[in-house]
Formats: sequence, structure tokens, C-alpha cells
Amino acid sequence: TADDDSESDVQKDEQITAVSVPKVKGVRLRQTRKGKITVTWTRFSGGNGYQIACSTSRAFSKGKTKIKSAGAYETITGLKKGKTYYVRVRAYQKADGRKYYGNWSKVKKVKIKK
Repeated sequence: TADDDSESDVQKDEQITAVSVPKVKGVRLRQTRKGKITVTWTRFSGGNGYQIACSTSRAFSKGKTKIKSAGAYETITGLKKGKTYYVRVRAYQKADGRKYYGNWSKVKKVKIKK
């Protein structure tokens, strides 16, 4: 019947799509120039973008910066000589007008030498 069809359409619209976003792997850090590091990682198909977190504390509680990237690398600038920085990356996908974030990668650290 026509009533049954309209009810099923309403139920389909109300369902929330669960998106499984994989954990980012292959994160590498390399100091390029004075106060700059390049972060690279392995891309996966289907991802819309990546979020990079950089902090002076391993728990990411202070000195925190978040950067969005569409590619498989990003350069972080303005870092202080002699300080140790911790970096992690996660992927996100857009579905149904929302962003679904994956788990953070393993935390990598780098000490700025130049």
C-alpha cells in the first residue's frame, strides 16, 4: 500500500550511517629546516581528509595545534629549537553531512635540533 511505502522512507531517513574510518599508519617525522618538520603518512582510499595534532606534551594537554590536511603529508612550522614535540594523525570521512573521525595514530616525537 501507499502508506507502507511512505513509512519505510521515513525510517530510512532517520537511520544514522555508521562509518568505519581506519587508523592512520606509517606516520613519519623529518626535520626539514629551522623550526620546521614534515609529517608523512600512508593514505587510504575513501578518506576525505586528515587531522594532525602537534603538542609539547605527550598527553596533548598543552601547547596543542591542530592542522587539517587533504594529502599524505603536511609541514608544521614555528617550532622552537631544543624542544621536543609530539605528533599524531587521524583520518576522517564525511557522510550524511557529518564528519566521522578514526582513531589517532601512534604518537611520534621529534626534538628540534636546528
